[in-house]
Amino acid sequence: MFDLSKKRALVTGSTQGIGYAIAKSLCMAGAEVFVHCSADLEKSQRIAAEIGAFGAVTSRLENENEVIALPEKVGDIDILVLNASVQIPMKWYEIDTASFEKQINVNLKSTLLLMQKFYPYMKGRRYGRIVTIGSVQQYKPHIDMAVYAATKSAVMNLVTNIASQVADEGITVNNISPGVINTPRNAVTLSNEKYRADVKDDFGFEMISQNRFTTAQIDKNTWTVEMLDMLIEWIASDPRGEESRDLDWTQEYYLARNSDPNDTQTAL
Repeated sequence: MFDLSKKRALVTGSTQGIGYAIAKSLCMAGAEVFVHCSADLEKSQRIAAEIGAFGAVTSRLENENEVIALPEKVGDIDILVLNASVQIPMKWYEIDTASFEKQINVNLKSTLLLMQKFYPYMKGRRYGRIVTIGSVQQYKPHIDMAVYAATKSAVMNLVTNIASQVADEGITVNNISPGVINTPRNAVTLSNEKYRADVKDDFGFEMISQNRFTTAQIDKNTWTVEMLDMLIEWIASDPRGEESRDLDWTQEYYLARNSDPNDTQTAL
């Protein structure tokens, strides 16, 4: 559906789960994709070969030096998907410094650092797509994930702030907060029937960028990784091209630009 053949992408945390699906989808759209994982280069290379990715890299995102070195490994990037994150379930009164700092560093600090590192190239080309993967935790935090939920809320706030400053430079910054997706990491959380019932009533996702406030309402019970993949491809596509003018959702949706519900032709 979308042609990303002239684009290079980095998807953090892309050897499994949502990140894997996004990386594979971007590869299928023709992008040169770098697969990333924390420390297992062999696994990263295996997944890259499996999905036809351009390259494989590792970087422990809790380590600032490794985060700063990551752009040197992949070079210039057109599409940056910040998917990697760490969850450490814990009662709020038992949270220790180590678990707090790891979640802050991986989920929030590395997000800002990587945006800063890849920004100059995007600015110079007047084209860039930055996507952060949010969480339902931003809106309905689990009682045992106080820090994780806080980092996701902070990233959404960061995206809102930065998006308003770079839109005129041809760069969009969006936060996608999918509803519940059945990945291995979510298995334990979703085993709590009350929490599972609560999050089923949440909305699907939120995306924010300057002069383009776009929301969508999708049947939460049919939310799939494939739908998320299509959305990522759409965001990554060039709004000047034909491919960005139509999004073929099978679910009812609406798009709004500048709070105008009648404008349904806006590309992110």
